[in-house]
Amino acid sequence: MGGRTWLGTVLALACLALAPAAGSSTSLGCSTHQCDSATVPLPSTDEPLAEQIVYVSGNEVVWDSGPETGRWLDYLGNHTYVVSYPPQFAALAAWRDLTTAFWVATTQDDASSNNTAGVGQLAEVVNVSPTSLSVFNATCQEYFLRFEVRAPLAAAIGDSGAGDAQPAVDP
Repeated sequence: MGGRTWLGTVLALACLALAPAAGSSTSLGCSTHQCDSATVPLPSTDEPLAEQIVYVSGNEVVWDSGPETGRWLDYLGNHTYVVSYPPQFAALAAWRDLTTAFWVATTQDDASSNNTAGVGQLAEVVNVSPTSLSVFNATCQEYFLRFEVRAPLAAAIGDSGAGDAQPAVDP
């Protein structure tokens, strides 16, 4: 065998046989469908945003997804949520100047005291339009989400309402 011992050859072959198995176990990543991507429109029949709040505070219009102590939204990992503005917000807001704040909690129970700011991968704003904003959970973890959107009153800055927005009108 040209200087190689029988035991050395067996060990070399064993290492070669085990190498693909060792490499594949570390490169599989998330294999439980926990991190399948999806785009979720809100409101929807599953998430009607029934507790959302719109109010005017000084020269701003404020939109909360719900009260801090209320029900928070399901917020799955690797999902983009396209949230349509409520008509009351869209009619008053200068949407180009809006600011957002997000909070995430690991449980729905007592979310108001068990949450953190949704920054970085937890809540990436990926699009803002005249009618909606899109937020992406870039983690593979399920959380519960609450958000607040603030914008100057369009009339206060001389904008013509919601810019290009054409809010839905209730029949």
